[in-house]
Amino acid sequence: MLVDADHVHDVLLSLPHVKKLASLCRNLDAYIVGGAVRDALLDLPIKDVDLVFPADPTKLAKDFARQLNGKWFWLDKDRRQSRVIFNADENTPDFDFAPFRASSLGQDLLDRDFTINAIAISLTADCTKNELVDPLCGLDDLRNKVLRMAGSWAFINDPLRILKGIRHATVLGVEPEQETLYSMQREVTNLYRVADERIRQEVWSVIASKNASRGLRLLASSQAGNYLFSEGYSSITEDAVARFEACRIRWGVLKREYPNIDGWLANEVEQGLSCETLILWTLMLDLIDQNLPARLADEWMLSRRAQKNIRGLAVIGVRGLEDLSTVYHSERAFAWWTRKTKVDPKILLLFLAVLGSDHHINLIASWVPLVDSLEGEPPDDFVSGHWLRSELCLQDGPEMTIALSLVRDAEISGEVKSEGDAHNLLLRHYQNMD
Repeated sequence: MLVDADHVHDVLLSLPHVKKLASLCRNLDAYIVGGAVRDALLDLPIKDVDLVFPADPTKLAKDFARQLNGKWFWLDKDRRQSRVIFNADENTPDFDFAPFRASSLGQDLLDRDFTINAIAISLTADCTKNELVDPLCGLDDLRNKVLRMAGSWAFINDPLRILKGIRHATVLGVEPEQETLYSMQREVTNLYRVADERIRQEVWSVIASKNASRGLRLLASSQAGNYLFSEGYSSITEDAVARFEACRIRWGVLKREYPNIDGWLANEVEQGLSCETLILWTLMLDLIDQNLPARLADEWMLSRRAQKNIRGLAVIGVRGLEDLSTVYHSERAFAWWTRKTKVDPKILLLFLAVLGSDHHINLIASWVPLVDSLEGEPPDDFVSGHWLRSELCLQDGPEMTIALSLVRDAEISGEVKSEGDAHNLLLRHYQNMD
């Protein structure tokens, strides 16, 4: 249900620092526009406040940052677009400052992506000037849950808007009207003009949504999925929807006993890519082609850590559950095992939780308390290089690597549980070789 349009001004003024900004703008034409107005109408959390002005607002933005101890920086110097952020709690939004994109506010709104984002309201503390500026009837589209492009040129001007529209539809529960969907399909091949970094952030936002099934289907109907991932995407869409739902059910079972699983899932592997999204993205692409997750991770230039985990997950499969059943129940054993798989401990356990049948969940749950303290780095070896050189006369290099691997494998199986066990194992092994 929408917030009463008459109350949107009050909602926006209640955000941290907005009243101060309004006082700085009291003699200026200044407008809050786009997502902040839309989310205020929908009674959703507001993370960004976009502001537009008839003239260059850079001095105002710098003054605003200086007076409230914020950090100011350029977004696009040529277009005089800048941002102010605050090191505060998550309820404090970022503030973006820009001049009109056209000669007037009305034309600026007409040049935006979707009607639901082409709504503005004056930034003023005067409650007599709080009417919405809505030339494209975006408020009606919000009420009717319709996603409509602001103009026929919307996707031509910026093809990334196709993926932004899919994200809006996924997160906000709006449905693209027919002409908007047709235009997405016509312009989808122009996504080659968009940087991979911007594409992947939009795709990951769709996957991360609790309503991801809507987004997965829109990636198919818009043809964006086929263009980005391969022609096989449309044929696996419903399988991907089922797989996502099954994953979240399994993780939900774990969370009932171990709420800290939420933190595991939310932990970022790189900016914008959580552990949950990495696993779901890998599973989705694997339905198309087992080699696709690693190949696309490379093409999209993901971080080394992300690529390592994706490659590791791509080759584990159900056999990982069989291997897990042979791992001795200790932190060190699990850590050495995950080092062999080249997957971070928590990511690996979350991945294994969604494989196999329901009865495996008890096995997975038994590992959660032990894995909770593990990070990506392995433990220290029970045997040192000095001991290997002095006691076994081994040379640095391959000889030591083999010896350390013997001990680590024995830790995984539970044969070795201490430094003394490790020494005895190696002494027996090399004596037998003699």
